[in-house]
Amino acid sequence: MRRAAERFQVSHTAAARWAGRYRQLGVAGMNDHSSSPHHQPARTPAGIEAEEWAYQRPYTSDAERQAAFTDWIDWYNYHRPHTGITGQTPASRVTNLSEQHT
Repeated sequence: MRRAAERFQVSHTAAARWAGRYRQLGVAGMNDHSSSPHHQPARTPAGIEAEEWAYQRPYTSDAERQAAFTDWIDWYNYHRPHTGITGQTPASRVTNLSEQHT
């Protein structure tokens, strides 16, 4: 195993992993496998990433930041489909609005 690892310039553990795949799956076990994780439990949830809108770029004033926030709130409530409510927007679910949003 060590000679094979040296020949292919990989670690002994990588060579052992390849040999195990070959024993278990034959030639199909030699196909490339992604090394990216299938699950990322420490990843920031998408909802929190969306809430971090204010950090996406620097603002020159508090007024500019507040104007951007107003636009973001409008987009989030009236235009962005939410999977938790079957693709509808939050505003479309509210039935007692005093005026219609356009």
